[in-house]
Amino acid sequence: MSLKLSSNEESFKRIGIICCEVFEDELLFVIKEHPEIGKIIIVNTESSNYFENIIRSNFPYEKIKIARELFAPRYLKREENLEIIVYILPLFLHYSPRELKDEVLNACRELQKHSDYLLLYYGLCGNSLGNLEGMLKDNNVILPFGILKDENKEIVDDCVCALLGSKANYLEILTKEPGTFFLTPGYASHWGLFSKRKIETIGENRLKEVGDKLGINNFDSVEMTKYLLREADYNQIVALEYICSNCTDYKNKCQTISSEVDLNLSYREGTIRLLHDSLEKAISEIKNK
Repeated sequence: MSLKLSSNEESFKRIGIICCEVFEDELLFVIKEHPEIGKIIIVNTESSNYFENIIRSNFPYEKIKIARELFAPRYLKREENLEIIVYILPLFLHYSPRELKDEVLNACRELQKHSDYLLLYYGLCGNSLGNLEGMLKDNNVILPFGILKDENKEIVDDCVCALLGSKANYLEILTKEPGTFFLTPGYASHWGLFSKRKIETIGENRLKEVGDKLGINNFDSVEMTKYLLREADYNQIVALEYICSNCTDYKNKCQTISSEVDLNLSYREGTIRLLHDSLEKAISEIKNK
């Protein structure tokens, strides 16, 4: 899709970022590392409130724009040499690979009208996005795009893989320490909603059935989450720490989750390098167009 820009806008570049809720804090930090970004546009969705708030807390008012709707490009005029437009999608989409794929494609179609490049802060996510190039082409999305890849140019498996820095690092831990359940700041922040959505997917009847089987009268979402983790043979929690996660609030949440599900908690060094490098690559590509 070719965009008809005014002569004043032709030199202005814009990157569309489709981002899972799990990467909100990480995306904030990456944006802060790029002062050349002159405008941050956030598409207002049911999942964007937290990101809108942390952006407002870290950037001046004039650098931010909230897009309530994505109309024709003439209603979202370009104002700065480099802009980003961010579309946050809910974490719970991972429960339905088909729905995740559909929502990502929809966001790509919407942002294509307003962008020069699309950047997906996603991995394969259960292979929902395994054939991304073909999916985009089949849906008439023709912009250049990027997705999270490691140094071997392989698309990362998921958010944990991205925050460990490579598929090799991820596989090493899973091989040496099977039964590891990972926590990240995003997972910890959305833990309550994530568990609630899981219970909604399972259904109240199944919840009661499992509770009766275990002889637990008040079998709630916490008990069900504990049961599901045990049934999946998880035996420990590893929380990832990196430059933008070093806060007391995150550790408190990890401790609470660990206590709720009765699994030992430890910490492991992570990295946001792949997220940073992906945005660097996007900026470099559109500057050289």
